[in-house]
Amino acid sequence: MFTKLKTAYKAWRIYRRLKQRIKEKMEEHEMPKDKALKHKRGKLGLVGVIGSLGLILTSLATMITGEIGFLDWIQGNMPAITTLIVSLLSLFSASAAAKSANGGP
Repeated sequence: MFTKLKTAYKAWRIYRRLKQRIKEKMEEHEMPKDKALKHKRGKLGLVGVIGSLGLILTSLATMITGEIGFLDWIQGNMPAITTLIVSLLSLFSASAAAKSANGGP
């Protein structure tokens, strides 16, 4: 019985040491909170830029395949024009967020 207790104690010590090593490694590779927040904002800014570019391309494609007459073209493409303007504004704000996250002005 004594040998079983001794083996269990050794296993428990090994487990504790491994757990401590893993904890130390995790702390070693952990990003500071400030840097992690900037990293997250940069990713969100990049996603916003990509999404805005997709909206711009979609609205341009809609406008190109529209009516021939200029006034008919404007009336027929008013939703696409509005989407284009909004997506351009969101593109500028998303790129500004990405720049500020990377330490730019």
